[in-house]
Amino acid sequence: MARVSIYTKEGFYVGDVRVATVRTWTLASSGVYGHCAFDMSKLDAKTRAKYLDFGKYVLVRETNLPDWIGVIYTPQSWRHGDMTVKAWQAEKILKWRPTPSDQLIADQAGEIFREILRITNTIPVNEKPIVPGIIFGGGTIREETLGDDALSHIQSIAERSGHDFEVVHVFDANGRLYLQGNWYEQMGRMCELWLREGHNIEYVDDLLNIKGDLYNEVTGYMDASTSGTRSKFTARDDEAIARWGYYGKSKVFSGVSHQNTLQENTLGELSNMATLGDLKLNVLNVGETWSNLQPGNFLPLDLNGAGFDGDGFGYETTVRILGMTRDDLVDRVELAVEVVDA
Repeated sequence: MARVSIYTKEGFYVGDVRVATVRTWTLASSGVYGHCAFDMSKLDAKTRAKYLDFGKYVLVRETNLPDWIGVIYTPQSWRHGDMTVKAWQAEKILKWRPTPSDQLIADQAGEIFREILRITNTIPVNEKPIVPGIIFGGGTIREETLGDDALSHIQSIAERSGHDFEVVHVFDANGRLYLQGNWYEQMGRMCELWLREGHNIEYVDDLLNIKGDLYNEVTGYMDASTSGTRSKFTARDDEAIARWGYYGKSKVFSGVSHQNTLQENTLGELSNMATLGDLKLNVLNVGETWSNLQPGNFLPLDLNGAGFDGDGFGYETTVRILGMTRDDLVDRVELAVEVVDA
């Protein structure tokens, strides 16, 4: 059973609660955030505001899996005998941090992230500052006009740049918990361990659902007042065209006025369209399998009963973990992955 620890909104340890959780980790740059839920009996002495009030930190730790850190928030469900506590992944804190209207930041993506953290940390009543940690400083100069919540701006920058970010917990010398924001060119690592159907992947009826668009040529245009003044850039996947035929599209990128940014965005659009596999995998606790599970990680995948392989069936590819779900009462982890080597 995982260890569930509660901390005050200022980061001081309150105590542990003995519960089974259902928790989800997500790659925050994908545009969503994970959550954690658990039930508490009203007869439990720790079913009190001291432990479970809104704003408390929840830290869940389990051997071979990444720590889960988040904050108790709504919804909160009450019944005659018990209640359900819901906490949200720490990145969602940035959803509750406003930014100054119409403030323009022009810099590399990681530096814009750093500046947004600085701005939110200066809010006088912000009891959960997020300290800049690892910040990747490469990439092209970008522009972001503030005015919405901090998270929406950060996710927009991550989507346009192709970068990743996370908010993690750190302890100071006195054991006080605080948050750190990291910005990466790309999160995760390439793992050597294979995910194999029938070995460390549970057999399920729906192994593989191929859906989405087959666009293999994208022409991107800069934002301009008239079509005649718009610069363009075309990205093409010749291998996909040879296999499946031609599927093309065009797109105007709002706010883009630099050629390098246009090329980067167009190539990113083509990459997104080439992602065909939408997979959910039930991964079993076999050997070192779970120690390789982390949002952002890349793993080779072998399904022997799905997809075409010459004159037969089979599907070998590489997948990237976008999200993970762990139910403490079930001995498996459900992965949401994207195919990156279709």
